[in-house]
Amino acid sequence: MFINKNLIGFAGNYKKKLLFVSFLQALQTLTLSAISLLTAFIVKRLIRNFEATVFDDLWSIFVAIFSLVILRFAISKYASVQALKCSVGIKRNLRTRLQKKIFVLGPAYTGKHRTGGIVSTIWSKVEWLNDYYAKYVPSAISAIINTIIIFAILILIDPIVAITCLLFSAAVLVCPIAFYQIMKDKGFKEASASAKYYSDCLDGIQGIVTLKSFNSNDKQREKINNQGEILRKTIMQHLSITFLENLTLEFFARLGAAATVVVGIVRALNGNMEIENLVYILFLSTAWLNPMSAMISAWHKGYRGATGAEKISDMLKQDTSISLFNKFEENIDNLSYLINNDNNRNLDVSFIDVNFFYNKKEKQVLKNISFNIPNGTTLAIVGPSGSGKSTIANLLCGFYRTDTGSIKVGDKILNEENVLSIQNQISAVWQENYLFYGTCYDNILMGNPNATHEEVINATKRANIHNFIMNLENGYDTVVGERGVRLSSGEKQRISIARAFLKDTPLIIFDEATSALDRRNEIAIQNSLNKLIAGKTTLVIAHRLETIKNAEQILVLRDGFIEGTGTHKELLGKSNFYQKLMSIQV
Repeated sequence: MFINKNLIGFAGNYKKKLLFVSFLQALQTLTLSAISLLTAFIVKRLIRNFEATVFDDLWSIFVAIFSLVILRFAISKYASVQALKCSVGIKRNLRTRLQKKIFVLGPAYTGKHRTGGIVSTIWSKVEWLNDYYAKYVPSAISAIINTIIIFAILILIDPIVAITCLLFSAAVLVCPIAFYQIMKDKGFKEASASAKYYSDCLDGIQGIVTLKSFNSNDKQREKINNQGEILRKTIMQHLSITFLENLTLEFFARLGAAATVVVGIVRALNGNMEIENLVYILFLSTAWLNPMSAMISAWHKGYRGATGAEKISDMLKQDTSISLFNKFEENIDNLSYLINNDNNRNLDVSFIDVNFFYNKKEKQVLKNISFNIPNGTTLAIVGPSGSGKSTIANLLCGFYRTDTGSIKVGDKILNEENVLSIQNQISAVWQENYLFYGTCYDNILMGNPNATHEEVINATKRANIHNFIMNLENGYDTVVGERGVRLSSGEKQRISIARAFLKDTPLIIFDEATSALDRRNEIAIQNSLNKLIAGKTTLVIAHRLETIKNAEQILVLRDGFIEGTGTHKELLGKSNFYQKLMSIQV
């Protein structure tokens, strides 16, 4: 029987339910063994007119057999339903754990791993566990219990026969463990190939516009076909080992049943056992073989769960040292008590000697960054691509943990204890805005799920998107498609800005918030943004002069260092690097 600590851990609070299902399966198996034993009573009585000690006549034995058949049918139906419920519950809880883990890992993890691979683990690999929990575990436990009981009966008949049966039982149960390392390696290759194939397919669907624009359909299709062929080969390699293992299991099981009977015959012929007891040995060996065969069949269906568990375990064990959320990894659903809802409106923001690496093996992104944004003022950050502008915004939002130094918001240091409270006071509009599949209204309401309909409408008007939405086919109930595919970049950005208006927090972050807008819309949105940030602490990342020139402070970044600070006028007078940045705009 194959069970490891990962698979036990995945069962979580369903362990008792799994044991109950296994108990039902054991009862179902034992009823079949009892039927075999009763049949042996009948045969022996017919041969030797044997009077059974429990039953007065043959009819009572037939009644007992019929009752056991009915009982077995009822248990079988009930056990199947309970096994399915148990399996579904385990999968649901495990997927929830994986989603929590992804939330804890955040952009540090999702930025380095393909979406298809992550989704493949959360969906496909977890789905592989279904047959393992619903079929293999109950079958294996019931086979073990059945073997123990049959061994106890056989030992009363003849110890040598009982030991023969026990040895082959051990061989069948140990075989999956012996094959595990090979199965693990093959399973890991299959899981990796499956994730890559899924990712390539997802890329092809999400990037269909780009593929058509560059007439690259054939190239992408060829790439998917090649990866599909790799996946086919890895599956066949995995299956070949599985077939070999199953063949070995079947060999030991059937040889064990035959050997038990043969040893019994030899013992009887040598006068070591009553020859009439061969009837019991014959039927009990069959009663032992059937559950073993059922277990082997279940293992053939459930082996992928054992190999898929490695991928699932790898994701759950991912290091969260870069995240501020690792403290909440196992209890992320019950965090509302940690969010301070008083929304302190007086928020100075300070970065104090902040150093940061995305990866220690790569170059340092931020180097001794220190600055202060007084409450109610705006700080604009400018610099070339890769200078660390967006990283500062990500750190302020709590997506990552600083390597050294600290970030202070109001009177709180940004850490595990108050990251949620601080995030509750931040609204952000990013350079790349994500819209979820659903309606325009649902996507805007995400800014404040408790907002009224009037508040949503007011937010869209201030973001200059209300008229556009009303002209859509279904107005606010129009479905935007996956990733907002039915909207333009500017329209998606204005919906994201409407979210920020709706959340209405004292701290605002704009990361190239007007970069996707045409000049006319940019002016309209900029006027709305000026109203939104009035009296609020604001961090603006932008290239355009119109966006930054009125900021109380401008921070110039270059290769992770602060090149200079000051107002627009001051920097034009003292920073050649800033002058070059602005001259590019001219």
